[in-house]
Amino acid sequence: MSFACDRVKYLGHWITANGIEVDQEKVSAIQKIPVPTNVKEGSVLCKLAHGLKVSADFPVRKSKTFDKNS
Repeated sequence: MSFACDRVKYLGHWITANGIEVDQEKVSAIQKIPVPTNVKEGSVLCKLAHGLKVSADFPVRKSKTFDKNS
């Protein structure tokens, strides 16, 4: 663990003094996913994208739930 860093990696993003930046390693990994060639491959890709969206929205959903109960 290090202190007084210029940037910190958190949940696939870099937090810097300039704001939040995406991790280019994650972007390049997604860009390398091959284009689906049939319906089954397309379905798998859609399910993957939906799973990523759900996991990315989780903190937002959680905070909205807590706001309603408080």
